[in-house]
Amino acid sequence: MLDIISELPTRWNELVKQFPKLEPVPGERLLNDLKNWFQGEESDKATFGLPNVLLTPLVVLTQLTQFSRYMYLSSGPLGASVQGSNDLFRTLAQQHFETVGLCTGLLSASAISSASDVATFRQYGAVAVRLAMIIGALVDCQDASDMLHGPSKSFAVAWTSPDMARDLVRVLDNFPEV
Repeated sequence: MLDIISELPTRWNELVKQFPKLEPVPGERLLNDLKNWFQGEESDKATFGLPNVLLTPLVVLTQLTQFSRYMYLSSGPLGASVQGSNDLFRTLAQQHFETVGLCTGLLSASAISSASDVATFRQYGAVAVRLAMIIGALVDCQDASDMLHGPSKSFAVAWTSPDMARDLVRVLDNFPEV
């Protein structure tokens, strides 16, 4: 986890070259602050209301850490008992376990379900965190440039009956802009 956090600021300039509209986002500084915070430095910069360029990778890291903890409790620490952990990955695949992710959780779920052993879990987890950083930066950029609608919002809804589904459609029909 610390390795991927430390790597994120070094990736920022590459990202801005690919997406020049990100230039106004102070991503490199923010990602360096995150790296320093994880290393126990500059704790005064940790604030509420984090920008998405930081929040989104943190969400993915949290989800991957929760899965790592599950693996630890199931077979021992990732890396300490690599053979046991790899066996657990194989067991999960053979039993057709499913991973489910909503919104940002799709990144974590994809990394977890694609991994066949500890090494690929780490590799795919790092990719998921990098993608989360990119997505978060793009959301921040869009939010900053969208004066008409303001910051992005997302909602999740569920229903348990056909009547509730009809109610949902009725409510949404009252808000054609969504």
